[in-house]
Amino acid sequence: MFRSVVAGSFVLVAADRRPGNWQAYTDETPPEFWKQGKGLAITFSYNLEEGGQSAPLAEPASAAMDGLRHQYSWGAKQDLNQPEGKENACVGARCYQQDQLSNSWYEYGIHEGGKRLLKLWDDYGIKTSSYIVGLAAKMNPAGMKALTASGHEAVCHGATWQLDTFMTEEEEREFHRAGIDAVKEMTNQTCKGFNAYWMLDSNNTLSILQSLGLIYHVDDLSRDIPFTKMVNGKPFAMVPYSLINNDIELVAGHGFSSEDFYQHLVNEFDELYHESEDQHRMMSISSHARFGGRPGYVRAYRRFIEYAGSKSGVWFVRKDWMAHWALKHGPRYGCPAFEKNLEKVTMNGKVYKSAPICREDTCICGCGEDSPKESQVDCEEFDRTDVLL
Repeated sequence: MFRSVVAGSFVLVAADRRPGNWQAYTDETPPEFWKQGKGLAITFSYNLEEGGQSAPLAEPASAAMDGLRHQYSWGAKQDLNQPEGKENACVGARCYQQDQLSNSWYEYGIHEGGKRLLKLWDDYGIKTSSYIVGLAAKMNPAGMKALTASGHEAVCHGATWQLDTFMTEEEEREFHRAGIDAVKEMTNQTCKGFNAYWMLDSNNTLSILQSLGLIYHVDDLSRDIPFTKMVNGKPFAMVPYSLINNDIELVAGHGFSSEDFYQHLVNEFDELYHESEDQHRMMSISSHARFGGRPGYVRAYRRFIEYAGSKSGVWFVRKDWMAHWALKHGPRYGCPAFEKNLEKVTMNGKVYKSAPICREDTCICGCGEDSPKESQVDCEEFDRTDVLL
């Protein structure tokens, strides 16, 4: 089997490299084992941020972002390059000078890492969900063509690579609308999902995303399965992200070698696969072209894919596939996706405030035989298209 993949101005013809013992499922329609309430879904994300990193004269969205930019040297440095008030009386972000070395690191993701990862997934017929910064999409049209040609999902990752946390509601709405428009222009896909910069949403983010037609987001770490909560009285899907199976965390943050990385993925897979014998499980893996696109880490991914692909009951999925399943059949929780009010807890005569927890007993649909019988009518209502949109 061969597949054509657009890469830049030329076309690569990629052979199907699945080994002879391959058993995993890669199509969109849920496999029979998933319909029976069991199996392990593996979802790869591909963060496409190169070209959207910090640039000179770009005002930071907040002091928090300014700190992050200093900490990780994302595209620019201030301090020693051109201190505030020196010569041209520059202030804050306007003092930044380009860090050409950091920018070349991002370019590696465009020229090498991204192409290597796309070929990897194409070799095995795996479809991923790509978190795309709007500005990065505009700066890398060849990458967008290759992404679309391979059948990957375009997920919105903000108009630019910055926090929306401290924007006004109207500013944030325009920010998301600009990102959606840029991704649509460059990929011809309308975003169904969203991933925030460093997963930091504002109090208004989910409500805004829902109003703009999106059906899910990934800025959640609470479960190993997709599910729904309520936003403005309607279900909104959560397809949990991972900070554990994440190259930027393990490689850059903790110095994992490619062998460490491979073994970590295998250990996570083995336990989830064991659990999936009688329930749904999901394993989320996050890749970034400038990290995971290095040859050694792509080899680790390849070994892992062939290991996981040799098992029955494994489904490689895009996140929008998981979101649609969650909206129709997955666990549905009656608690709101975002709760502004803190919960009061009394201990030893004192009252403490804590972030509320969405408990298992709030599950009202899609939770198996233990679901309240009175929720069945609600489940049928929940399955209607007009409820989902």
